[in-house]
Amino acid sequence: MAETCNLCNFLVSRLMLLINGNRGEEVTEDTVAEATGLICRPGAAAPKENYDVFLNHRGPDVKKSFVDHLSASFEASGIPHCFVDYKSIHSGEENWDAIEHAIHHSKVHIAIFSPDYAASPWCLRELVNILECRSSGRSQLFLPVFFNVCPSDLRHINYSASCKSCYSSAFRKHKHAGRNDSQEIQKWMNALKEASNVHGKSLLDTAQGYEARLVKLIVSEVLHVLNRTILYIAKHPVGVDEKLQLALDLMQIDKAQKGFHKLGIYGMGGVGKTTLAKSIYNAIYRKFDCFHFIEGVRSEARTDAGLRSVQERMLGALLKSKETIHSISHGKEMLIEHLSDLKILLILDDVDDKEQLEALLPFDSLKDGSQIVITTRDEQIVSLAKAHKRLGMQGLNESHSHLLFNWHAFLCQEEPSEDFKALAGKVVHACDGLPLALETLGAHLYGQDMGFWEATVKVLEGHRHTLIPAQRKVTEILRISFNGLGRKDRLMFLDIACFMLGEHEDRAKRLWCSELGHAAVLYLNELRLKSLVKIDEERNLTMHDLLRDMGREIVVERSHENVWECSHLWHEDDVRFVLQHEKGTSSVRGVKLLTLEEGREEWGVKSFAGMDSLRFLLLSGNAHITGDFSLFPKELRWFQWHRCPLEFLPSQLLSKVVVLDLSKSQISSLSQGGHMFEVVALFPMASSEKAVAPSMFPANYVFPSNFVD
Repeated sequence: MAETCNLCNFLVSRLMLLINGNRGEEVTEDTVAEATGLICRPGAAAPKENYDVFLNHRGPDVKKSFVDHLSASFEASGIPHCFVDYKSIHSGEENWDAIEHAIHHSKVHIAIFSPDYAASPWCLRELVNILECRSSGRSQLFLPVFFNVCPSDLRHINYSASCKSCYSSAFRKHKHAGRNDSQEIQKWMNALKEASNVHGKSLLDTAQGYEARLVKLIVSEVLHVLNRTILYIAKHPVGVDEKLQLALDLMQIDKAQKGFHKLGIYGMGGVGKTTLAKSIYNAIYRKFDCFHFIEGVRSEARTDAGLRSVQERMLGALLKSKETIHSISHGKEMLIEHLSDLKILLILDDVDDKEQLEALLPFDSLKDGSQIVITTRDEQIVSLAKAHKRLGMQGLNESHSHLLFNWHAFLCQEEPSEDFKALAGKVVHACDGLPLALETLGAHLYGQDMGFWEATVKVLEGHRHTLIPAQRKVTEILRISFNGLGRKDRLMFLDIACFMLGEHEDRAKRLWCSELGHAAVLYLNELRLKSLVKIDEERNLTMHDLLRDMGREIVVERSHENVWECSHLWHEDDVRFVLQHEKGTSSVRGVKLLTLEEGREEWGVKSFAGMDSLRFLLLSGNAHITGDFSLFPKELRWFQWHRCPLEFLPSQLLSKVVVLDLSKSQISSLSQGGHMFEVVALFPMASSEKAVAPSMFPANYVFPSNFVD
């Protein structure tokens, strides 16, 4: 067989010498493969795979230099699945079929435009396919690289001999050769023009002529895009691997499947369902056309507006396009229409009612091999979802429990000293294998003396003998850590639990430092060290949903059931009651009201007049505030008003504001008269309908470095 293959390749190379001999062109493996579309190789056909990166390039120009360095750098950076050329094709596959599959199943597409790129019909056909993937949303990133050419070379191509584009001569040859019809040639021209208008990297301009610098810039951008798809699991993911393997066995990922498959994961809060679901996602997402992980469905989809928002996010993430959904039923229709023919991975985390299932999983069919994973605290949800397989989550075993606790209580895996060993055993026993409890209590006890440990154990033992549900006992364990905080740490914890989840830590610090001084940075670090708050890879504030629920429960308890005495108001019905009855008091620290886009809610300034301690005001939708703004609370620090209908904001609102977010608003002026503001920082207003420029602000405004005029 091998001898036959060698003979075939020899004959093809001789043929190419005859064809190209008069032109004096070098004959290489690349030109042979490019001309014939056939490579004979021994062995059986291997299954087709997905790729991280597809490199579209002209081999003779850049293969042995730039592309070789780039692909090696990708591999060294942890991106091994890179389709470079026909050498990436498995034995027994037809070249173009394999290339087309690789294009359609790559996440990132890089086109390297070199001086002779346009001479290759293969390169141009690949480019047309790549741009089709881009327009359909399949490509997470299309990156043009201009290697000793300029975007104008791609943009201004014609058949004239006087044309300055280095690609014009290649197109004159395509036209006169007669091997390609005029419609296909026009497609190539259109594709090059489209690519020229995409922001890319240039060897001469971006990297000042240094190839190594260009490689580094490309790899950095690709890593940024691909790493956004990797979900953070945990610093110490103890016991996850065994559960992951069990879940993958149930899902039968590597077996051919008719239709789509659902896995339901259930168990009490804090047992590790979300961690397992994220591990599943990270392990298999590359095998799918599109993929999405929706965390915290229960809290996100509590209202119709929230459920609609989740549907929009699903479509946007899976199709890489923005879709507007007008109703839940419209959202279901859109999901069915756009996703039914795709092989998808969809993970819905923390589902808690039937409406969520019906709105987010309306599919009767999906492409073969699609996978859906649902996590929930309620086993009945798994039945309602008609899951093909179910996995009940249990706590960690004793060995893993000690290991995880030791990581957080002693910052090591080893057994503690004899002085603490017995106490550590009692704490681990009380946590009953729940990772969240082990992590939180371990961090709470880290660095504390024997007396502190003994007091904590006594509190835990008191809870063990109380006849309350197991889930409630977990919350009581978590409260031990909260009760050990200082007053300002508690305040910040409640701010995060009620208003600031998902916010960038710089925004949060700006607010707290304006109120508590620079010590606020230390308080936030204390919350992080105690595992009560986490900061993700994009530096956004996060916390476990049990900790969030505990914080909100504490707010309600402190109000003695009088909603107007709550320090934080986030529930829509509570907010409306307080505003309608003008019951605001100095206890209120923050108000969050997200109204429906098509609705209009009007509130008088008097509704806020009693809230002398108001620091947060977060409005969205068509909310309106009218009246004498001189009566408005003077201590406001964080002001968000998405889709604000006003053309200007009265200066009285902004005297102490340090975070201002007016996304999608009609604002054209932020001041009236000669009022001068205190120093304020503005965060960029994403998706604003009117651009907000620094010139609109008084001279003593301070702008962050990422604000662009």
